[in-house]
Amino acid sequence: MLEGSINSLETLNSRRCYCGFNALNLMAWTDLNVGRRFHKCPRPKVNSCGYWEWQDKQQLPLRAVAVILELIGKLDNMKVERNKLKSIVDGMERVKGMI
Repeated sequence: MLEGSINSLETLNSRRCYCGFNALNLMAWTDLNVGRRFHKCPRPKVNSCGYWEWQDKQQLPLRAVAVILELIGKLDNMKVERNKLKSIVDGMERVKGMI
């Protein structure tokens, strides 16, 4: 029963581009459209038929967009901090190897 439901949902959300291929289902990460899903031609831009369509017909609420962007910023800051700490640990391991 569950498997049939999943297949039905996939069929409902699937699209074909003008080339006849299954369109990609992607998520936007631009500031104004962060989190919105869209469909586009799977071919590279130079060979693409130009098919592109929002899966949802409206933007997320502004508060949701603000929260997502804030979380992305925090994640980026944590990645920078992680890289700094990794560099410190790598330096300590090099020193330890010299002793």
